[in-house]
Amino acid sequence: MHAPFQLLVCLFTARLAWSYQPPSVTWTNLLSEKDATTYVNSMPIGNGGLAANVFVDNKDEREPVVGILISDQRAWNEAGEIMKVGEVTYHFSPSPWTSGSKTTLKQ
Repeated sequence: MHAPFQLLVCLFTARLAWSYQPPSVTWTNLLSEKDATTYVNSMPIGNGGLAANVFVDNKDEREPVVGILISDQRAWNEAGEIMKVGEVTYHFSPSPWTSGSKTTLKQ
C-alpha cells in the first residue's frame, strides 16, 4: 500500500533536485558601517569545528583591509563565549573599491 506512495514521493523529489537552480546573489553596497569594525558588521563563515568572521575595514580608503577572525568550537573563555584563536589581515593596494561607493559583487 505504501510502495506506490513512496515511489511518487521519490519521483517528485528527484524532479525537484534536477530542476533546482541556485539563486543569483547580488550585493549592491560592499561598504561597511563608518568607523565600526566589529563582529556586528562581519560575515560569519564556516560550519563545524572551525569558523571565522570576515570584515572590511575602510578607515584608510586608499588601502582597505579585509580581516578574518578565526575561531574554534573548543576555545571558550570563562564567560562562556567562543574565543577567537587567530587573525588574518589582507591589505589591498590599490583599493578594489575605487570605482565608487556602489560597487556591485555578483556571486
